[in-house]
Amino acid sequence: MDQDLLRLEREDVERVLTSSRGNTIFQNTLEVSTAQEIGPLLMHYICFNRFFGAGVAHLSSQIAIQPFFRDSQEELQSLER
Repeated sequence: MDQDLLRLEREDVERVLTSSRGNTIFQNTLEVSTAQEIGPLLMHYICFNRFFGAGVAHLSSQIAIQPFFRDSQEELQSLER
């Protein structure tokens, strides 16, 4: 592999997650919620986000099949038995 590629570290991901206003609001809401409030809150959060799950999965699959994620030096193996 190319040694010039950047490596994604945990700190990089944490920086992105903590800079997201939505993630910060959700975390703060969870911290101040009581046990009775968390159930309905999670239900609404999951129901809201369910619309995006299929789209994100589809987008991920389309990105993954692009040739720039393949190593031209590596042999492709068949999944057939």
